[in-house]
Amino acid sequence: MGLIQWLNSTQRKNWHSVVLSVIIGIVMGLMIIPSMRMITNVAPVKSYIFEGVVMDEDNHPIQGASVLINRVGSSKSNSDGTFHIQERRGLGTALEVGQNLEVMVSAKGYETDEQPFELSESKMQTMKFILNKIN
Repeated sequence: MGLIQWLNSTQRKNWHSVVLSVIIGIVMGLMIIPSMRMITNVAPVKSYIFEGVVMDEDNHPIQGASVLINRVGSSKSNSDGTFHIQERRGLGTALEVGQNLEVMVSAKGYETDEQPFELSESKMQTMKFILNKIN
């Protein structure tokens, strides 16, 4: 097929449509990606993980202990005494480094333990609680 015949053919017209569609897609993508970044940057989410262990005075794990962190959440300890609380907040409600949180741990047959806890820069906050048996 010669050049003149190709220029007048439907093959050329189809090829032209494909190229035009690809260019339009690229341009639209370049316009959408920055706007999506703006949307996601408007409300960044900070996430902290609070993990720890609840033990008795003999260093045995306490299963089923309630762990409550004010303004964050709560959890129950597992059979090995460990607990896990994940906290996620958006802009304006995020916890701040250095903020004091109250942590309360209680279990049936044990004295309740309340302690202040200062939030550090780490995304992983680790705690250990030792509960005394009620006499």
